[in-house]
Amino acid sequence: MVLVVAGLAFKSLLIPIRLIGTVLVTVVIVAGSTVLCFQYILDQDGIYWFVPVCTSCQVIGLTIDYDVFLISRIYEFRLRGFSTEASILRAMGKQSATITTAGVIMTVAFSSLLLSDTAVLNQFGFVLVAASIADTFIVRTLLVPALMFFAVDSNWYPGKVPPPTRCETVDGADSDTDEEDNLVRVPDDSNVPIDHEEAQGSLPSKYV
Repeated sequence: MVLVVAGLAFKSLLIPIRLIGTVLVTVVIVAGSTVLCFQYILDQDGIYWFVPVCTSCQVIGLTIDYDVFLISRIYEFRLRGFSTEASILRAMGKQSATITTAGVIMTVAFSSLLLSDTAVLNQFGFVLVAASIADTFIVRTLLVPALMFFAVDSNWYPGKVPPPTRCETVDGADSDTDEEDNLVRVPDDSNVPIDHEEAQGSLPSKYV
């Protein structure tokens, strides 16, 4: 259902497919790190069956949430006429602080479960902390922009987006160039000899 809504919202077939891929990457990272930590490093018997059942929906929801934050901003810039590449870079600049702050808050909140004496709560907390860290600092920061750079304008197929008319990646990137283009060029006459009598004759009488 979420994938259908994402496809309709962004008028794209590729974005929901890419969303599935990035969600699976996060799930694989979390599952692998959990097994490595508790079965091989801490030498426990295994992962309690209750943990993946309860955390799977939370992990998927977390990854989709951060993805929508970023993609909606990219889509907004693209509709305003920026190229896809510029839209990705501008959205990363605008939304990175929000996504990182949310990820840090979730990590700190879930890490309290790691202090429990109950093994199930430790595993529960580790899964959520690993999901927050992986999705915030790996998937959403590196993988999603890389995949969108690879697809470029195919990200929006079959939807219609305006042709790109702007390519600046930050606000005011072209302001210096625009100001220089609008300046009136005054020739440098500093080396031309000045006829003082002619200059005085051209002034109003009150200045002579």
